[in-house]
Amino acid sequence: LAKLPLRAEQSERVERLRSIIESREKRWRTTASLSLGVRGSDNANSYPSSGLMDFKLNDTTPATTRQYESFGGATKTMREVAGVASTVIATTYELPNQDRDSLTAGISHAEARGRKYEYLTNGTTTAFAGASLRLGVFNVRPSLRLTETQAKTDPSSTIAAGSLTVGYALPFKIQSYVNAEYSIVNRIPSQNFSTANQNDGHSRSFKLGLSRAILPQLTVFGEGSYNTFNPMETRFSR
Repeated sequence: LAKLPLRAEQSERVERLRSIIESREKRWRTTASLSLGVRGSDNANSYPSSGLMDFKLNDTTPATTRQYESFGGATKTMREVAGVASTVIATTYELPNQDRDSLTAGISHAEARGRKYEYLTNGTTTAFAGASLRLGVFNVRPSLRLTETQAKTDPSSTIAAGSLTVGYALPFKIQSYVNAEYSIVNRIPSQNFSTANQNDGHSRSFKLGLSRAILPQLTVFGEGSYNTFNPMETRFSR
């Protein structure tokens, strides 16, 4: 086909298909990426008058205590800007079948550096592994993650998480998915954060999403989620 006199769009499609065929001959693929950006915030936490500035791990792991000392002497709403850099290296193995099932493992690291109060300053390293499998009419994507975070105004922490996402094609070209995730949060106490263990706990989240492409460049998407966080009371200070 590549030697025939084809229209421009036909030649482009032939080259794209040749590239896909050549890439599928290689079972192993390694990718690397680097991202640079800026992150801003206009508030330290939910209670700016307290003078406490907690680096929030994520929405499902809120601090259950607020006994940490203020950094920078801030006692009211403030603005902070941080430069962000992140890199990801991942290796993927494609299974020898027609469903393009694959296994992936990799590591990522992100650094954020704030300016004045530094409550956005943190470093996060994540090791991850996952798979993308087609089981009958379902697309199944299990994953495991281990994340270590070190922040300027919050104790160091590790989060071990496992998740499972199942996708299914509904009538009228609607794509659906269900996601369940379970994680264990371990905050590490230190001289500055002696009560860090009081914020250890188990996090659970559930998501349901629907999407449909209405134009080649436009997709309508909706998602509902439910999150819970259960602190480990056995680690509370007496």
